[in-house]
Amino acid sequence: MVALVLVLAVRRGLRPLNVLSHQVRSLEVGQALNLRAPPHEEFQSMVQAIETLSNRYTSALQRERDLANEFAHELRTPVASLRLHVDLLKSAGAEAAPGIIRRIDLDAKRSAAVIDHLLALARASRTQLAEDASLFNLADLVRHIAADYGEKAYKSHHELSVSAPDLVEVRGYSTLLEIAIRNLIENSLAHTPPGTAVEIIVEALPVAIEVRDTAPAESPISAANGILGLGLGHQVVRKIATIHGAGFFKTTADDGTSVGYRLSPLTNIDRAEHKSVVEHDVPPESP
Repeated sequence: MVALVLVLAVRRGLRPLNVLSHQVRSLEVGQALNLRAPPHEEFQSMVQAIETLSNRYTSALQRERDLANEFAHELRTPVASLRLHVDLLKSAGAEAAPGIIRRIDLDAKRSAAVIDHLLALARASRTQLAEDASLFNLADLVRHIAADYGEKAYKSHHELSVSAPDLVEVRGYSTLLEIAIRNLIENSLAHTPPGTAVEIIVEALPVAIEVRDTAPAESPISAANGILGLGLGHQVVRKIATIHGAGFFKTTADDGTSVGYRLSPLTNIDRAEHKSVVEHDVPPESP
């Protein structure tokens, strides 16, 4: 009789937990969370943790969907243009062929850029999940990247420089930060006129990176014109900044001659910390 009473008492005591477990197992992807918490105080913290996890997952899923839709839209336009101009090239005369070929080359480069951004985002997600953060000198990384772009900057008549202390140690993902820095440098070199000074600035307290460009005074095109707003490349940079607990935003000098994009502050992260990173709100900009 005592054993039977104990079994019934334990079963009754575990009934709220079994009900909660059934609700959790019944959750569907993207479904609004509506858990009915048992009245017992011991279950309140568990229900709150489940709700927090579900909300974060739903938000991340929605961001990925929006990003996928944006990639699909960006790819649809150049691919359709490629098909159209290939058909035109088949029937075009010798005089029209060079112009059509230039357009095909432009569309092909745009498609390749979209695919590169997509691969960079996939790499960022994979690195965040599969690799541990490591300690490295951010200043050395920036100087190495700038050296790689020296020849390209010379050919495009840009002045590329680095302003950084000798040592800026940060714990994070050097491969991802390299993707972000290269993205911003390529943006500045591609969308500013010849003679523009492009400066990469690294700060130690707090740790921050900024890529700033200043158009020459005699240029009719300002540095702000032609720079991509929050396009696909900036989506990549924002995701990498979020992984490192940083914000990503645009900076402009008071006189309007200098425009930059800044990642700040870069915090030391480890596997336990970056799982709870919440994205910084970034005001929308016009592309």
